[in-house]
Amino acid sequence: MKTPGPGVLFTVLLLGGAGVTGWLYGLHWKRIATGNQFTKQEDVLLRLYDQVDLLTEENRKLARELSELERERAGEEDPAVKYAAPEPPAVERDSSAAGGGEDP
Repeated sequence: MKTPGPGVLFTVLLLGGAGVTGWLYGLHWKRIATGNQFTKQEDVLLRLYDQVDLLTEENRKLARELSELERERAGEEDPAVKYAAPEPPAVERDSSAAGGGEDP
């Protein structure tokens, strides 16, 4: 029996590799189609949906806290006015003592 030439051997190996690759790719998509495995895009989309849900809940929580603080503050006076430093007393200045009075 004669051994096949390199061209025939290459063709057989190439067709065999393509067949095995197609079979494995088909198994992969069969698992995805049955819902046992997600694609990369679906994984990213699901993670984004989870992040949106978490951020929405945090936003609601912060909005509740803000409304509570606004209700508490509604009965009080403005803290900026309440804690402002008092104005210094007015000092009457004698124009002659400052040197700005009449010339002698």
